[in-house]
Amino acid sequence: MNKGLILGITGGVVVFLITLTLIIYINSDFDQKLINEVGSGVPISVMYNQIDNVTQNQQLIAKGNLDSHVMDPNDWEKKTLATNDDYDYYIQIYNVEMEYISNYNHIRKEYVTGKLSKEEFLEESNSIKENPGYYSM
Repeated sequence: MNKGLILGITGGVVVFLITLTLIIYINSDFDQKLINEVGSGVPISVMYNQIDNVTQNQQLIAKGNLDSHVMDPNDWEKKTLATNDDYDYYIQIYNVEMEYISNYNHIRKEYVTGKLSKEEFLEESNSIKENPGYYSM
């Protein structure tokens, strides 16, 4: 197997894990803020806007990570663009991140509208954190 391929895959996995850890950490703080705001009677529309802003920021981070692997201008100069296998691999990582972000957005909105209790919200968010591909509707 090609050393460059192994190094690329390893680098991709490390970046994915770091990104996921960062997103989970940010989510934990934001989740606590949402719980406090629901308890203090902040209007749903205000919380929806906050949720959408956090979601957009997370999506931009995920897109930036994808672009850094498949759209790096330095690679163009070196003529070492991502191979089809590399590209497929990074797209799969990106899709998992986007699903994670989408699922989190959904359960947050269900929580602030009262469709989920605090306990259900925390249970669902923990399930998503433990397995980013998981979500039960």
